[in-house]
Amino acid sequence: MESPLRVVTVTEELLDDQERVVSGSFGAAPATGERRERGRRIHGAIADPELKLAALVDDRVVGGASALDMTFTVAPGSTVRAAGLAGVGVDATMTGRGAMRALVEAHLERSADRGYAASLLTASETSLYGRFGYGPATWSAIHEGVTDRLTVKPFDDPGRIDLYQRAADVVDELELVHDRWSAQTVGATARSSPYWEIITGAEETWMGGGPQFAALHLDIDGTPDGYALYKWEPVGDDDGPADQRMVVNELVALDLTAELALFRFVTTVPMIRSLRWRLAPVDPRVRWWLEEQRQLRLVERTDRLWLRILDLPAFVGALRPEEDATVVIELADPLAGHVERLDLSGRWRLRSSGGVVSAERTDTEPGIRTDVATFGALVLGGTPVGRLRAARRLRGDARSVSELERIVHTDRAPFSLTRF
Repeated sequence: MESPLRVVTVTEELLDDQERVVSGSFGAAPATGERRERGRRIHGAIADPELKLAALVDDRVVGGASALDMTFTVAPGSTVRAAGLAGVGVDATMTGRGAMRALVEAHLERSADRGYAASLLTASETSLYGRFGYGPATWSAIHEGVTDRLTVKPFDDPGRIDLYQRAADVVDELELVHDRWSAQTVGATARSSPYWEIITGAEETWMGGGPQFAALHLDIDGTPDGYALYKWEPVGDDDGPADQRMVVNELVALDLTAELALFRFVTTVPMIRSLRWRLAPVDPRVRWWLEEQRQLRLVERTDRLWLRILDLPAFVGALRPEEDATVVIELADPLAGHVERLDLSGRWRLRSSGGVVSAERTDTEPGIRTDVATFGALVLGGTPVGRLRAARRLRGDARSVSELERIVHTDRAPFSLTRF
């Protein structure tokens, strides 16, 4: 008879088996040799070792999960610590036997114990995580267009663009820009230097890397304030060198001028005929500066970061609304009956005053009723409260909806470039 499933922190003795099971769950073989050692070194520098988990049955590894230690921007200049749940995988023979639930619940409990205000993830299968209280908090897009139809309206740019054929040659400047950008962008996460090894590394992975150019924008004083990472690719098998597509992997700018300058640059490179802009905002500001807006075609919109709040007062306390407002909400939490000490079920009074938000338990009749996952989807302002009310994902009177909108409102949709 099998022993009960248990979840433990991964030790050196369990590491090979944990990596094998997780890789296999994604249809791949684990890395070996130098590639494995490099991956372990980088992962060890960006991950929380106490949150690298293995699920065991009879001392056999049947599943695993890891988590990154992340700094997450909730409002411009205001951050919380978040655990980035990654690499959740279970042996196919264990499907439906509770291994995934055990891993995720252990991750959530240990993350709370270690002071994280929230857990984040990027979902391989979006049907899995709502049952733990995760909701889609940021969205990203892929835009395409024919470059000679993507003309930007005239604007003044006192700065300049420097071009580098290898992104790794300018990684310090890229990191500097991203640090400033992530600190001011709701939904963004900071990147450590080891993470930049992945983004600018020679090997192309789903997280980044591979041969790519870096276009660095500098302001009038010569200070970097934006960048674009991009590569060329042929449009078809028989196309000549003058029929290439520009693939933009990242376009990051601290202000609108740098954003417009970089977009104009990537759409006017000689021999480029079309654009594919990956990991882009759903509604980028540059669209409003195009002579023909419809020429920048939205071809894919997808959820990016999923959010599960662990410490509600700490998380909403990082919001910085411009207006004062008060609302009582009642939350339903799927962790009720599973992980009681993380259960956020019940009534909460949210109050914003002087740009600071507080949350406290209350017995007052609620103006809004919803669940933790839906609250995670709206708390950064990415999905309007009224829209969720219309979709019947929350119930509430018009005044309470308006009050909650004042607390979570942001002028720009939350956005993240994070892949993990």
